[in-house]
Amino acid sequence: MRWNRQQGCPSARRHRGLSQIEVIVAGSVLLLLMAILTMVYVRGSHVWRKVEINTSLLRELQVAMRTLERDLATSNPIGLTRGTNSVAYLSCKDLHDTIRVNDRGKPIWQKFVILYVDEAGLLRKREILRSLPGPEPVAFEQETGETLDEYLTNYPQPQDQRLTHSGAITELSLTRTGDYGSLYELLLQAEDHLDSDRVETLELKTMVSVRNRNAP
Repeated sequence: MRWNRQQGCPSARRHRGLSQIEVIVAGSVLLLLMAILTMVYVRGSHVWRKVEINTSLLRELQVAMRTLERDLATSNPIGLTRGTNSVAYLSCKDLHDTIRVNDRGKPIWQKFVILYVDEAGLLRKREILRSLPGPEPVAFEQETGETLDEYLTNYPQPQDQRLTHSGAITELSLTRTGDYGSLYELLLQAEDHLDSDRVETLELKTMVSVRNRNAP
């Protein structure tokens, strides 16, 4: 019986290794799968980061907004002063956060409260006790002799209470709506960097009624 060398051994053909083309194809498929998985991971991390930033910013803005709404509702339009990303208002609450009134039920104005945005974009709160608390409301300039912007520039206090800790407040404004009445639109805007190219922005608005508490 003759042996056909050209045909070779059948079992040897069945157990031969991968060809170069097969290795290249397999490697390309593997790289493609890795690229897809990386893309899914990156997009997922961006979505998670965006949700985290939104949640943190929204929580802090809501707390600050509730503080402003509550305090302004018990203030007086005469003592309301607006500056650059800042607002000051009269408060009849003492150091123990108790509302003080006289025997006729009129509020005794204890202090001015200032909310402002510092250079780092943080919302801060400062309280200025009045030298002579009384039932007659006064303007901020009448009490301090300075505008709100001048006062904050001349008397910086880095230890002022923080109302926000993340992101950056880009706008704090209180705008009177209409020609009459005591209704104001309160606006808070903030932003935080999602990455080097993208910025996440949030905005909260609400209407606040600042009544004349000394009206008969």
